[in-house]
Amino acid sequence: MNQKHRNEANSQTRAGVVMARTLMQDFVAQTGLGDSHRQPVRYLWTDAFGVCNFLALYQHTGDEIYRRQALLLIQQVHEVLGQYASEDPRSGCISGLQGAMAKQHPTVGGLRIGKPELERAPGEALDRHREWDRDGQYFHYLTKWMHALSRAAQITQDPQLLRFALELAQVAHRRFRHDNAGLPAGGSEKSRAHGASTALYWKMSVDLSRPQVAATGLHDPLDALLTYRELAMLVHQFGTSTDLPTLTREIEAAQIMCAGVDWTTDDPLGIGGLLFDACRLAQIETAAGTAEISLLETILSCCLVGLQDYLQSNPLRRPAASRLAFRELGLSIGLRALPKIQRLLPQLLGQCTALTRRDSALSRLMEDLAQFSYLSAAIEAFWLKPASQQTANWVQHLNINTVMLATSLVPEAFLDLGAQSQVTPNRR
Repeated sequence: MNQKHRNEANSQTRAGVVMARTLMQDFVAQTGLGDSHRQPVRYLWTDAFGVCNFLALYQHTGDEIYRRQALLLIQQVHEVLGQYASEDPRSGCISGLQGAMAKQHPTVGGLRIGKPELERAPGEALDRHREWDRDGQYFHYLTKWMHALSRAAQITQDPQLLRFALELAQVAHRRFRHDNAGLPAGGSEKSRAHGASTALYWKMSVDLSRPQVAATGLHDPLDALLTYRELAMLVHQFGTSTDLPTLTREIEAAQIMCAGVDWTTDDPLGIGGLLFDACRLAQIETAAGTAEISLLETILSCCLVGLQDYLQSNPLRRPAASRLAFRELGLSIGLRALPKIQRLLPQLLGQCTALTRRDSALSRLMEDLAQFSYLSAAIEAFWLKPASQQTANWVQHLNINTVMLATSLVPEAFLDLGAQSQVTPNRR
Protein backbone atom coordinates (compact mmCIF):
# COMPACT_ATOMS: atom_id res chain seq x y z
CA MET A 1 0.00 0.00 0.00
CA ASN A 2 1.49 3.37 -1.01
CA GLN A 3 1.37 6.50 1.11
CA LYS A 4 -1.67 7.89 -0.72
CA HIS A 5 -3.69 4.74 -0.07
CA ARG A 6 -2.55 4.66 3.56
CA ASN A 7 -3.68 8.25 4.04
CA GLU A 8 -7.05 7.46 2.47
CA ALA A 9 -7.46 4.40 4.67
CA ASN A 10 -6.54 6.37 7.79
CA SER A 11 -9.01 9.09 6.84
CA GLN A 12 -11.78 6.52 6.36
CA THR A 13 -10.95 4.96 9.73
CA ARG A 14 -11.10 8.33 11.49
CA ALA A 15 -14.43 9.11 9.85
CA GLY A 16 -15.75 5.68 10.90
CA VAL A 17 -14.68 6.30 14.49
CA VAL A 18 -16.46 9.67 14.57
CA MET A 19 -19.69 8.18 13.24
CA ALA A 20 -19.46 5.18 15.55
CA ARG A 21 -19.00 7.46 18.57
CA THR A 22 -22.18 9.33 17.68
CA LEU A 23 -24.11 6.09 17.18
CA MET A 24 -22.95 4.67 20.51
CA GLN A 25 -23.83 7.91 22.28
CA ASP A 26 -27.32 7.49 20.86
CA PHE A 27 -27.37 3.89 22.08
CA VAL A 28 -26.43 4.98 25.60
CA ALA A 29 -29.28 7.51 25.64
CA GLN A 30 -31.80 5.13 24.05
CA THR A 31 -31.19 2.25 26.45
CA GLY A 32 -30.58 4.11 29.69
CA LEU A 33 -27.04 2.87 30.21
CA GLY A 34 -25.74 4.47 33.40
CA ASP A 35 -28.94 6.51 33.88
CA SER A 36 -30.09 5.91 37.47
CA HIS A 37 -33.37 7.73 36.83
CA ARG A 38 -34.82 5.25 34.32
CA GLN A 39 -35.28 1.55 33.85
CA PRO A 40 -32.57 0.26 31.51
CA VAL A 41 -33.56 -1.43 28.27
CA ARG A 42 -31.34 -4.45 27.87
CA TYR A 43 -31.34 -6.92 24.94
CA LEU A 44 -28.65 -9.59 24.85
CA TRP A 45 -27.79 -9.63 21.13
CA THR A 46 -27.66 -5.85 20.86
CA ASP A 47 -25.66 -5.49 24.05
CA ALA A 48 -23.05 -8.03 22.90
CA PHE A 49 -22.29 -5.87 19.89
CA GLY A 50 -22.45 -2.78 22.12
CA VAL A 51 -19.70 -4.12 24.40
CA CYS A 52 -17.44 -4.77 21.41
CA ASN A 53 -18.12 -1.29 20.02
CA PHE A 54 -17.14 0.42 23.27
CA LEU A 55 -13.97 -1.66 23.33
CA ALA A 56 -13.20 -0.71 19.72
CA LEU A 57 -13.65 2.98 20.53
CA TYR A 58 -11.35 2.53 23.52
CA GLN A 59 -8.73 0.94 21.25
CA HIS A 60 -9.02 3.73 18.68
CA THR A 61 -9.10 6.71 21.05
CA GLY A 62 -7.50 5.55 24.29
CA ASP A 63 -10.36 7.31 26.08
CA GLU A 64 -11.00 5.52 29.37
CA ILE A 65 -14.70 6.38 29.24
CA TYR A 66 -15.31 3.72 26.59
CA ARG A 67 -13.65 0.98 28.65
CA ARG A 68 -15.83 2.00 31.60
CA GLN A 69 -18.95 1.94 29.43
CA ALA A 70 -18.11 -1.56 28.18
CA LEU A 71 -17.72 -2.82 31.75
CA LEU A 72 -20.84 -0.98 32.91
CA LEU A 73 -22.85 -2.56 30.10
CA ILE A 74 -21.59 -6.02 31.08
CA GLN A 75 -22.55 -5.41 34.69
CA GLN A 76 -26.00 -4.13 33.74
CA VAL A 77 -26.70 -7.06 31.41
CA HIS A 78 -25.87 -9.50 34.20
CA GLU A 79 -28.05 -7.60 36.66
CA VAL A 80 -31.05 -7.25 34.33
CA LEU A 81 -30.95 -10.30 32.07
CA GLY A 82 -29.54 -12.58 34.75
CA GLN A 83 -32.74 -12.07 36.74
CA TYR A 84 -36.39 -12.76 36.06
CA ALA A 85 -38.26 -9.87 34.43
CA SER A 86 -40.15 -7.54 36.74
CA GLU A 87 -43.47 -8.75 35.26
CA ASP A 88 -42.58 -12.39 35.93
CA PRO A 89 -44.22 -13.92 39.05
CA ARG A 90 -40.81 -15.42 39.83
CA SER A 91 -38.10 -13.16 41.20
CA GLY A 92 -34.39 -13.09 41.83
CA CYS A 93 -31.53 -14.57 39.81
CA ILE A 94 -32.52 -17.19 37.25
CA SER A 95 -29.56 -19.25 38.49
CA GLY A 96 -31.16 -19.55 41.93
CA LEU A 97 -28.06 -18.09 43.57
CA GLN A 98 -28.26 -15.26 46.08
CA GLY A 99 -26.06 -12.55 47.53
CA ALA A 100 -22.31 -12.73 46.98
CA MET A 101 -22.51 -16.05 45.10
CA ALA A 102 -24.92 -14.55 42.57
CA LYS A 103 -22.52 -11.66 41.91
CA GLN A 104 -19.54 -13.99 41.59
CA HIS A 105 -21.36 -16.27 39.11
CA PRO A 106 -23.84 -14.09 37.20
CA THR A 107 -24.00 -16.36 34.13
CA VAL A 108 -24.35 -19.87 35.59
CA GLY A 109 -28.10 -19.83 34.96
CA GLY A 110 -27.76 -18.36 31.49
CA LEU A 111 -29.15 -14.96 30.44
CA ARG A 112 -32.58 -13.91 29.21
CA ILE A 113 -33.03 -12.61 25.66
CA GLY A 114 -34.77 -9.46 26.88
CA LYS A 115 -37.95 -9.83 24.79
CA PRO A 116 -40.96 -7.67 25.81
CA GLU A 117 -43.42 -10.52 26.53
CA LEU A 118 -43.09 -13.21 29.17
CA GLU A 119 -42.21 -16.70 27.97
CA ARG A 120 -44.83 -19.20 26.86
CA ALA A 121 -46.17 -21.11 29.87
CA PRO A 122 -45.75 -24.91 30.17
CA GLY A 123 -48.50 -26.67 28.22
CA GLU A 124 -49.46 -23.50 26.31
CA ALA A 125 -49.77 -24.01 22.55
CA LEU A 126 -47.01 -22.56 20.41
CA ASP A 127 -47.95 -19.40 18.52
CA ARG A 128 -45.11 -19.00 16.03
CA HIS A 129 -45.81 -15.32 15.36
CA ARG A 130 -46.11 -14.39 19.03
CA GLU A 131 -43.06 -16.47 19.98
CA TRP A 132 -40.78 -13.87 18.34
CA ASP A 133 -41.80 -11.38 21.05
CA ARG A 134 -41.60 -13.80 23.96
CA ASP A 135 -38.70 -14.08 26.36
CA GLY A 136 -36.53 -17.11 26.97
CA GLN A 137 -32.95 -17.97 26.08
CA TYR A 138 -31.46 -18.26 22.57
CA PHE A 139 -28.29 -20.31 22.13
CA HIS A 140 -26.92 -18.00 19.43
CA TYR A 141 -27.48 -14.97 21.66
CA LEU A 142 -25.59 -16.65 24.50
CA THR A 143 -22.61 -17.38 22.25
CA LYS A 144 -22.55 -13.75 21.14
CA TRP A 145 -22.38 -12.74 24.80
CA MET A 146 -19.59 -15.27 25.42
CA HIS A 147 -17.70 -13.62 22.58
CA ALA A 148 -18.26 -10.14 24.02
CA LEU A 149 -17.01 -11.30 27.44
CA SER A 150 -14.00 -12.91 25.77
CA ARG A 151 -13.07 -9.70 24.00
CA ALA A 152 -13.55 -7.68 27.18
CA ALA A 153 -11.44 -10.15 29.16
CA GLN A 154 -8.58 -9.91 26.70
CA ILE A 155 -8.60 -6.17 26.19
CA THR A 156 -8.93 -5.40 29.92
CA GLN A 157 -6.80 -8.43 30.97
CA ASP A 158 -9.43 -9.48 33.48
CA PRO A 159 -9.72 -13.29 33.77
CA GLN A 160 -12.91 -12.97 35.80
CA LEU A 161 -14.76 -11.85 32.66
CA LEU A 162 -13.46 -14.95 30.91
CA ARG A 163 -14.71 -17.08 33.79
CA PHE A 164 -18.19 -15.61 33.29
CA ALA A 165 -18.02 -16.61 29.60
CA LEU A 166 -16.82 -20.13 30.41
CA GLU A 167 -19.52 -20.72 32.99
CA LEU A 168 -22.10 -19.52 30.48
CA ALA A 169 -20.69 -21.89 27.85
CA GLN A 170 -20.91 -24.85 30.23
CA VAL A 171 -24.51 -24.27 31.25
CA ALA A 172 -25.66 -23.43 27.72
CA HIS A 173 -24.07 -26.56 26.30
CA ARG A 174 -25.52 -28.73 29.05
CA ARG A 175 -29.08 -27.39 28.83
CA PHE A 176 -29.46 -26.79 25.07
CA ARG A 177 -27.87 -30.07 23.96
CA HIS A 178 -30.25 -33.00 23.48
CA ASP A 179 -30.71 -36.36 21.81
CA ASN A 180 -31.17 -35.77 18.10
CA ALA A 181 -33.21 -38.95 17.65
CA GLY A 182 -36.26 -37.41 19.22
CA LEU A 183 -36.20 -34.17 17.27
CA PRO A 184 -39.57 -33.44 15.67
CA ALA A 185 -40.05 -33.06 11.93
CA GLY A 186 -38.96 -29.66 10.69
CA GLY A 187 -36.23 -29.42 13.28
CA SER A 188 -32.64 -30.16 12.36
CA GLU A 189 -32.90 -32.02 9.08
CA LYS A 190 -29.27 -31.32 8.23
CA SER A 191 -28.14 -32.66 11.59
CA ARG A 192 -30.07 -35.86 11.04
CA ALA A 193 -28.72 -36.16 7.50
CA HIS A 194 -25.11 -36.36 8.61
CA GLY A 195 -25.95 -38.66 11.50
CA ALA A 196 -25.20 -36.46 14.49
CA SER A 197 -26.45 -38.13 17.66
CA THR A 198 -27.04 -34.82 19.43
CA ALA A 199 -28.32 -31.39 18.48
CA LEU A 200 -29.03 -28.02 20.08
CA TYR A 201 -32.45 -26.62 20.87
CA TRP A 202 -33.03 -23.23 19.26
CA LYS A 203 -34.84 -21.63 22.21
CA MET A 204 -35.15 -22.59 25.86
CA SER A 205 -37.25 -21.28 28.72
CA VAL A 206 -35.88 -18.51 30.92
CA ASP A 207 -34.83 -21.00 33.62
CA LEU A 208 -33.46 -23.47 31.03
CA SER A 209 -35.83 -26.18 32.26
CA ARG A 210 -37.60 -26.90 28.95
CA PRO A 211 -37.33 -26.15 25.22
CA GLN A 212 -39.56 -23.37 23.89
CA VAL A 213 -38.75 -24.08 20.22
CA ALA A 214 -37.40 -27.56 19.49
CA ALA A 215 -35.85 -26.80 16.10
CA THR A 216 -32.10 -26.29 15.76
CA GLY A 217 -30.61 -23.13 14.30
CA LEU A 218 -28.61 -23.98 11.17
CA HIS A 219 -25.40 -22.35 12.38
CA ASP A 220 -25.75 -22.97 16.13
CA PRO A 221 -23.41 -26.03 16.21
CA LEU A 222 -20.72 -24.13 14.27
CA ASP A 223 -21.21 -21.10 16.50
CA ALA A 224 -20.81 -23.38 19.51
CA LEU A 225 -17.61 -24.97 18.21
CA LEU A 226 -15.85 -21.74 17.32
CA THR A 227 -16.97 -19.87 20.43
CA TYR A 228 -15.80 -22.71 22.67
CA ARG A 229 -12.46 -22.80 20.83
CA GLU A 230 -12.14 -19.02 21.10
CA LEU A 231 -12.63 -19.22 24.87
CA ALA A 232 -10.23 -22.15 25.18
CA MET A 233 -7.59 -20.20 23.26
CA LEU A 234 -7.92 -17.31 25.67
CA VAL A 235 -7.72 -19.66 28.67
CA HIS A 236 -4.37 -20.83 27.28
CA GLN A 237 -3.23 -17.22 26.86
CA PHE A 238 -4.06 -16.37 30.47
CA GLY A 239 -2.09 -19.40 31.70
CA THR A 240 -2.70 -22.20 34.18
CA SER A 241 -2.55 -19.97 37.26
CA THR A 242 -6.13 -18.80 36.67
CA ASP A 243 -7.61 -22.31 37.15
CA LEU A 244 -10.13 -21.81 34.35
CA PRO A 245 -12.01 -24.68 32.64
CA THR A 246 -10.83 -25.62 29.14
CA LEU A 247 -14.14 -26.78 27.57
CA THR A 248 -12.49 -29.91 26.16
CA ARG A 249 -15.66 -32.03 26.33
CA GLU A 250 -17.83 -29.27 24.93
CA ILE A 251 -15.47 -28.77 21.99
CA GLU A 252 -15.43 -32.49 21.21
CA ALA A 253 -19.22 -32.65 21.27
CA ALA A 254 -19.58 -29.59 19.03
CA GLN A 255 -17.09 -31.06 16.54
CA ILE A 256 -19.31 -34.11 16.18
CA MET A 257 -22.39 -31.96 15.63
CA CYS A 258 -20.57 -30.02 12.91
CA ALA A 259 -19.33 -33.00 10.93
CA GLY A 260 -20.46 -32.95 7.31
CA VAL A 261 -22.96 -30.08 7.63
CA ASP A 262 -23.75 -27.80 4.70
CA TRP A 263 -23.84 -24.28 6.20
CA THR A 264 -25.12 -22.55 3.06
CA THR A 265 -27.74 -19.81 3.52
CA ASP A 266 -28.95 -16.88 1.41
CA ASP A 267 -29.83 -14.83 4.50
CA PRO A 268 -27.48 -11.82 4.67
CA LEU A 269 -27.22 -11.97 8.46
CA GLY A 270 -26.42 -15.68 8.26
CA ILE A 271 -23.77 -15.12 5.56
CA GLY A 272 -22.21 -12.39 7.67
CA GLY A 273 -22.17 -14.74 10.65
CA LEU A 274 -20.38 -17.39 8.57
CA LEU A 275 -17.75 -14.87 7.48
CA PHE A 276 -17.28 -13.89 11.12
CA ASP A 277 -16.88 -17.57 11.98
CA ALA A 278 -14.36 -18.00 9.17
CA CYS A 279 -12.37 -15.07 10.56
CA ARG A 280 -12.38 -16.57 14.04
CA LEU A 281 -11.37 -19.98 12.72
CA ALA A 282 -8.48 -18.56 10.70
CA GLN A 283 -7.16 -16.82 13.81
CA ILE A 284 -7.63 -19.85 16.06
CA GLU A 285 -5.89 -22.21 13.64
CA THR A 286 -3.04 -19.75 13.09
CA ALA A 287 -2.51 -19.35 16.82
CA ALA A 288 -2.60 -23.11 17.31
CA GLY A 289 -0.09 -23.66 14.50
CA THR A 290 -2.24 -26.42 13.01
CA ALA A 291 -2.62 -27.41 9.39
CA GLU A 292 -6.36 -28.12 9.46
CA ILE A 293 -8.01 -25.90 6.86
CA SER A 294 -10.81 -28.12 5.57
CA LEU A 295 -13.47 -26.53 7.80
CA LEU A 296 -12.32 -23.06 6.79
CA GLU A 297 -12.61 -24.02 3.14
CA THR A 298 -16.10 -25.42 3.72
CA ILE A 299 -17.29 -22.27 5.48
CA LEU A 300 -15.88 -19.92 2.83
CA SER A 301 -17.35 -22.04 0.04
CA CYS A 302 -20.79 -21.82 1.70
CA CYS A 303 -20.34 -18.04 2.04
CA LEU A 304 -19.62 -17.70 -1.69
CA VAL A 305 -22.64 -19.74 -2.74
CA GLY A 306 -24.85 -17.89 -0.27
CA LEU A 307 -23.69 -14.48 -1.48
CA GLN A 308 -24.31 -15.38 -5.10
CA ASP A 309 -27.81 -16.62 -4.27
CA TYR A 310 -28.60 -13.59 -2.11
CA LEU A 311 -27.57 -11.05 -4.74
CA GLN A 312 -29.53 -12.63 -7.59
CA SER A 313 -32.64 -10.59 -6.73
CA ASN A 314 -30.73 -7.27 -6.33
CA PRO A 315 -31.89 -6.85 -2.69
CA LEU A 316 -29.73 -3.76 -2.09
CA ARG A 317 -31.64 -1.82 -4.74
CA ARG A 318 -34.90 -2.07 -2.87
CA PRO A 319 -36.28 0.96 -1.00
CA ALA A 320 -35.39 1.30 2.69
CA ALA A 321 -38.96 0.56 3.75
CA SER A 322 -38.69 -3.01 2.46
CA ARG A 323 -35.23 -3.77 3.91
CA LEU A 324 -34.02 -4.78 7.37
CA ALA A 325 -30.90 -2.86 8.30
CA PHE A 326 -29.54 -5.19 10.95
CA ARG A 327 -29.60 -8.18 8.61
CA GLU A 328 -27.71 -6.28 5.92
CA LEU A 329 -25.31 -4.85 8.49
CA GLY A 330 -24.59 -8.37 9.70
CA LEU A 331 -23.39 -9.10 6.17
CA SER A 332 -21.37 -5.89 6.11
CA ILE A 333 -19.61 -6.81 9.37
CA GLY A 334 -18.76 -10.24 8.00
CA LEU A 335 -17.35 -8.77 4.79
CA ARG A 336 -15.11 -6.53 6.92
CA ALA A 337 -13.42 -9.75 8.05
CA LEU A 338 -12.16 -10.68 4.57
CA PRO A 339 -8.93 -8.60 4.68
CA LYS A 340 -7.93 -10.20 7.98
CA ILE A 341 -8.53 -13.72 6.64
CA GLN A 342 -6.52 -12.82 3.54
CA ARG A 343 -3.60 -11.62 5.67
CA LEU A 344 -3.61 -14.87 7.64
CA LEU A 345 -3.86 -17.11 4.58
CA PRO A 346 -0.10 -17.39 3.79
CA GLN A 347 0.65 -18.38 7.37
CA LEU A 348 -2.19 -20.89 7.43
CA LEU A 349 -1.05 -22.49 4.20
CA GLY A 350 2.56 -22.45 5.38
CA GLN A 351 1.52 -24.56 8.37
CA CYS A 352 0.32 -27.35 6.06
CA THR A 353 2.73 -30.27 5.88
CA ALA A 354 1.94 -30.82 2.22
CA LEU A 355 0.52 -28.25 -0.17
CA THR A 356 -2.26 -29.87 -2.13
CA ARG A 357 -4.84 -28.55 -4.52
CA ARG A 358 -6.69 -27.32 -1.42
CA ASP A 359 -4.04 -24.59 -1.27
CA SER A 360 -5.10 -23.12 -4.58
CA ALA A 361 -8.78 -23.82 -3.87
CA LEU A 362 -8.66 -21.76 -0.69
CA SER A 363 -6.83 -18.94 -2.44
CA ARG A 364 -9.39 -18.91 -5.25
CA LEU A 365 -12.22 -18.79 -2.74
CA MET A 366 -10.71 -15.72 -1.12
CA GLU A 367 -10.23 -14.07 -4.51
CA ASP A 368 -13.87 -14.75 -5.42
CA LEU A 369 -15.15 -13.46 -2.07
CA ALA A 370 -12.99 -10.33 -2.28
CA GLN A 371 -15.08 -9.24 -5.26
CA PHE A 372 -17.95 -8.62 -2.85
CA SER A 373 -15.99 -6.47 -0.39
CA TYR A 374 -17.44 -3.28 -1.88
CA LEU A 375 -20.83 -4.20 -0.46
CA SER A 376 -19.79 -3.14 3.07
CA ALA A 377 -19.28 0.49 2.11
CA ALA A 378 -22.50 0.46 0.07
CA ILE A 379 -24.56 -0.95 2.95
CA GLU A 380 -23.05 1.47 5.49
CA ALA A 381 -23.58 4.48 3.22
CA PHE A 382 -27.21 3.54 2.64
CA TRP A 383 -28.08 3.16 6.31
CA LEU A 384 -26.19 6.30 7.32
CA LYS A 385 -28.57 8.35 5.17
CA PRO A 386 -31.09 10.27 7.31
CA ALA A 387 -33.88 9.24 4.94
CA SER A 388 -33.09 5.55 5.47
CA GLN A 389 -33.25 6.01 9.24
CA GLN A 390 -36.70 7.57 9.09
CA THR A 391 -38.44 4.41 7.88
CA ALA A 392 -40.61 2.31 10.17
CA ASN A 393 -38.25 -0.68 9.77
CA TRP A 394 -35.31 1.33 11.08
CA VAL A 395 -37.23 2.84 13.99
CA GLN A 396 -38.82 -0.48 14.97
CA HIS A 397 -35.36 -2.05 15.37
CA LEU A 398 -33.59 1.13 16.41
CA ASN A 399 -31.15 -0.20 19.01
CA ILE A 400 -29.96 -3.25 17.11
CA ASN A 401 -29.63 -1.21 13.91
CA THR A 402 -27.63 1.46 15.73
CA VAL A 403 -25.10 -0.87 17.32
CA MET A 404 -24.59 -3.07 14.27
CA LEU A 405 -24.01 -0.05 12.06
CA ALA A 406 -21.40 1.09 14.58
CA THR A 407 -19.82 -2.38 14.55
CA SER A 408 -19.51 -2.28 10.77
CA LEU A 409 -17.77 1.10 11.02
CA VAL A 410 -15.34 0.03 13.79
CA PRO A 411 -15.22 -3.79 13.58
CA GLU A 412 -11.79 -4.37 15.10
CA ALA A 413 -12.74 -5.39 18.64
CA PHE A 414 -15.52 -7.63 17.34
CA LEU A 415 -13.46 -9.40 14.66
CA ASP A 416 -9.91 -9.50 16.06
CA LEU A 417 -9.08 -12.28 18.54
CA GLY A 418 -5.38 -11.41 18.61
CA ALA A 419 -3.11 -9.96 21.22
CA GLN A 420 -4.24 -7.06 23.31
CA SER A 421 -4.11 -3.86 21.35
CA GLN A 422 -1.79 -1.15 22.54
CA VAL A 423 -3.96 1.51 24.11
CA THR A 424 -2.83 4.73 25.72
CA PRO A 425 -5.54 5.60 28.25
CA ASN A 426 -6.90 9.11 28.24
CA ARG A 427 -8.47 9.26 31.68
CA ARG A 428 -11.33 11.65 32.28
